[in-house]
Amino acid sequence: MRQLSMAWERWQEWYATLKGQQFKTAGAIRRMMNRKLSMAWEQWQQVCAELRRQRELLAHAMRKFMRAKLFMGWNSWRAWAEEQRRVALMLAGANQFQP
Repeated sequence: MRQLSMAWERWQEWYATLKGQQFKTAGAIRRMMNRKLSMAWEQWQQVCAELRRQRELLAHAMRKFMRAKLFMGWNSWRAWAEEQRRVALMLAGANQFQP
């Protein structure tokens, strides 16, 4: 009976050691998996930030382009309106001299 008790004690010690090793190994594996997951997450965030930056640069360039076109249109209209005003004044002045 004593040998059986000693064998049981050895088995319990061996099992406790095995469980401790399994726990440590599982923890190391989880850390490695989480590390890879974390690295992938970081890379995704960097790509996303770069795409956002490029989109904002493009939007800024388009706004600048549209403002320039709008300004050109405004200036064209002002020149046309000024010309129409000048022609109208000339015609009004010319009508004064007709009998």
